[in-house]
Amino acid sequence: MSYKIEPATSTDISWIAGLEGKVYSKNDAVPEQILRDWYNINPNGFSTIKRGAQRIGHVDLLPLQAGVLSRFASGVITEREIRGNELHAPGERELVTNIYVESLAIISPNGNVAAPAVRYLLLNGMSLIDRLADPERIESIIAVAATNSGQRLLRALGFGVVSHAKDRKDRHDLYAAPMAVLQDEIRRRFRFPKTEWALAEI
Repeated sequence: MSYKIEPATSTDISWIAGLEGKVYSKNDAVPEQILRDWYNINPNGFSTIKRGAQRIGHVDLLPLQAGVLSRFASGVITEREIRGNELHAPGERELVTNIYVESLAIISPNGNVAAPAVRYLLLNGMSLIDRLADPERIESIIAVAATNSGQRLLRALGFGVVSHAKDRKDRHDLYAAPMAVLQDEIRRRFRFPKTEWALAEI
């Protein structure tokens, strides 16, 4: 059965909030009203992952403005404290230089669904970034590992810890990878040339 990634609609936000509530702890799952606040400012970073016609997961990418990115990266605020007006709007895509992966969650009852879905997501990563920003301007991709599987994935893709859990309000390590490093790691893992990843379509 084929996979696809689609831009999330406003009606998907309730489902996304419910999925976060299932896969993350109570303190880490982002409430629906905050997700909607972000979505209303810039919906382009919100996507659902489907297997056939069924939603099996989602990925949320936030184009953080420099001020809030600095506060979040230093650990003085949690992601729940990020406000919609602290994201770049769609008309400001040329200003986006860093992207925060707020959530990647996939329903995987037996583990057989998650791996190919993540692979499909990685292969189409440039298309997702292009919806938010000019990929040539992106310096780093940033993410918090709120689960053990998330931590393993980030490390496997070449992400390194830039802010340690003990120093952060959310008590999670913050990871980052330069865009070029992430591109190289994905190309190495899936053995295809640079242009093929850059031109991947969802």
